[in-house]
Amino acid sequence: MNSITPSAIDSPTFQSLPEKFGIDPTVFNQQFYGKCLKRLDKVDEIANTTIFLASDLCQFMTDVNLIVDGGYTIV
Repeated sequence: MNSITPSAIDSPTFQSLPEKFGIDPTVFNQQFYGKCLKRLDKVDEIANTTIFLASDLCQFMTDVNLIVDGGYTIV
């Protein structure tokens, strides 16, 4: 079984987190946007990865976790 581990996905819910938890938006943005690609995942990027895993292009890939985070975890 394959799996996908995305980072934070750009959405209205995610954008509302600093206000909801009383976090300084500048600090919040530095934490999530200040890494490799300097942006969040987009829904279609995760969808495309899912389609790839379900396609015939991925027939021989097994037991893999694809980290789709724009390099966030390697920094």
